[in-house]
Amino acid sequence: MPRIGSDQRTFISLVESEKKALCPIDTKRWILSDGITTLPYFHWRIMFYKNMVKADIPHEQAEKRAMRAKLPRNI
Repeated sequence: MPRIGSDQRTFISLVESEKKALCPIDTKRWILSDGITTLPYFHWRIMFYKNMVKADIPHEQAEKRAMRAKLPRNI
């Protein structure tokens, strides 16, 4: 990827570089059953979903409930 840069000896130069740190695959997201909606890992709704699945609620129903859930407000 060309970019304009400088160092101590020259004022402007064209530098070719290749980014290796960026990845088009976002592996830090939880993909829901619709295949479109995602949540970041460790989102509170994921923990809510996992707790319902542990309580023998079917995963489709648990996912729907988790997505509709709201955080309780502290008064």
